[in-house]
Amino acid sequence: MANSLKKIGFVNDLAPNARAGGANRAISLYLEEEPDGVEVQFCTPGDFDKECDSYVVFLAKRFTDEQLSHVISKPYVWCGFDWWVDEDGNSKWRNLLPSASKLAMFVSPLHERRYTSLYGVRCLSTLVLPPPLDLSRLSAVQTPSTREGAVWAAEWHAAKGPDLAATLARKLEINMDMYSPSMPAEVARARNAFTPFAHPKGFVQEEEWYETLARYETLIHTPRVPDAFGYITLEAYALGLKVILAGATGVESYEMPFGKLLEECGSSARRFWEAVEAVL
Repeated sequence: MANSLKKIGFVNDLAPNARAGGANRAISLYLEEEPDGVEVQFCTPGDFDKECDSYVVFLAKRFTDEQLSHVISKPYVWCGFDWWVDEDGNSKWRNLLPSASKLAMFVSPLHERRYTSLYGVRCLSTLVLPPPLDLSRLSAVQTPSTREGAVWAAEWHAAKGPDLAATLARKLEINMDMYSPSMPAEVARARNAFTPFAHPKGFVQEEEWYETLARYETLIHTPRVPDAFGYITLEAYALGLKVILAGATGVESYEMPFGKLLEECGSSARRFWEAVEAVL
């Protein structure tokens, strides 16, 4: 990359920290590692900058055809975080964005294999890179001397299997608290969700989440559709929870101990920028 300041547009449906979840958390950590010689301009559908020299495309399901046509007229890197199913919107860009990019990044071996086989995508160049985690923040969490119960946390969506988690909690006869940034108000107000063992808790602010998660003994994770990565499983492991998985995750597809994968996530932001600078 040239020594002069270069403006790179981060293209994402939502602004940083606008919504809890692994994708936005990863993007925020990338922003914190912005290298010298680079100016990052965040681009959302309502605030799109056409003056960027190049782009990094994350979740781009809410942008107009005109905006995305401008993106692909410039050098850009595509970073997928999910499967982009038809009902997610703007699916005609699902193949074109990764296939026409200088580099297509996937968050796990499972993500790359499943995405490219599902849609027949052929990319010029690909890189599998786990999303970053703030290991210093995880290690700083004060864990309680005693933990109890189980926890489920994800988008309140059939693909994430909240009903499957509730069924499993009932079979195990373990009380499970359920957290979600998108839990409907009527569910959050309910005494229990699905079964008497499942207790909806609504949403916890990002800055309080790790401390909340650390209070539990067990994480129950039951994706009905495979997780491209599965942030919550690795975070729970790092905080000392027992992890019960009933569904495929990208985390497992690395086929390495969780502790080793955590180390990989700790250096992921640096390697992300190395890859971006090499092609843009």
